[in-house]
Amino acid sequence: MAADVLVPKEPIPSDKSSAAASEEARLFEEGDLEQQARKHRSSRMRHLHLIALICIWTVAVVGAVVGGMSL
Repeated sequence: MAADVLVPKEPIPSDKSSAAASEEARLFEEGDLEQQARKHRSSRMRHLHLIALICIWTVAVVGAVVGGMSL
């Protein structure tokens, strides 16, 4: 006796998802997505730079306080 295999049906995309996919495809063709990606990458690097500066200054201040306490 052959086992019955249930194959799930693919979900039917809603109007919202197909509209969003169409909009994303249009933006990708126009190059807007690449421009947005560059802008976000630049913003992310700026944030990482700021975090690195804060860490360096924190280490410097803590080092100065600890060094001053040992005198």
